[in-house]
Amino acid sequence: MSTSNGTTDRQHSMPVARLLSRLREAREAAGLSAEELDRELILGPGWVSSFESGEALPNLDALFVLIERLDMDPVATFSNLMEDDGEAHPVKMTRLIWAEQATNDLIIHFRYAKYDAHYVLQNATLDQFEEVLTILPFTMMCV
Repeated sequence: MSTSNGTTDRQHSMPVARLLSRLREAREAAGLSAEELDRELILGPGWVSSFESGEALPNLDALFVLIERLDMDPVATFSNLMEDDGEAHPVKMTRLIWAEQATNDLIIHFRYAKYDAHYVLQNATLDQFEEVLTILPFTMMCV
């Protein structure tokens, strides 16, 4: 069932639920309320709470901004999301994603809806990108 903001009121997979929980835990560890983070990142009222509750899911840009602002290690953030009492439950998805080094920054290219999109990660390397890819629960097709 779709809601007015385009989200669905269904249970999210365990990996997504764990990721959202890690975002909330990092925010709390940073001593920020959801409202303070909304204001600081100019997300609008209620967005952080919506992400943390699973009511809405952050897009890739918002996810990277949250991870960076909350000083989260991207590799640790995505590590072990699939574990459930020692049992792995793989989820297969296909994403076209690739990266290129631009001086000290990394440009990540991906499809977003019908558009070719990119995101610049400051002071990131291709090695870090490849390390994250090895732990993401996705089948990646790299160009």
